[in-house]
Amino acid sequence: MCHFMMIMYHFKAIMIDFMMVGNDFMMVGNDFMVVGNDFMMVGNDFIVVGNDFMMVGSDFIVVGNDFIVVGNDFIVVGNDFMVVGNDFIVVGNDFTVVGNDFLSPPHLPVKICL
Repeated sequence: MCHFMMIMYHFKAIMIDFMMVGNDFMMVGNDFMVVGNDFMMVGNDFIVVGNDFMMVGSDFIVVGNDFIVVGNDFIVVGNDFMVVGNDFIVVGNDFTVVGNDFLSPPHLPVKICL
């Protein structure tokens, strides 16, 4: 195998490594997004229960407000998970772009091996 072909083989191996790391980051990012969505759904459930308590009567208004506060806290945590998940996805995409750059490196001369 000529020298150029060996270099291209190594670039392809590096590209695959970068793409695998990028894929891993994207999978972790998606997992964070799912967890964030779950937190937001739980938060919404707390808010619904809190509103239900407030409708029952004046004795339950404080409890209803407490549920709404807890629900909003869950939504904030859920948003934080979504932001972190998106950051992981962005980093994963960056790794994929770098991996693709290894397929066509501009610094290598074109040489045909016979």
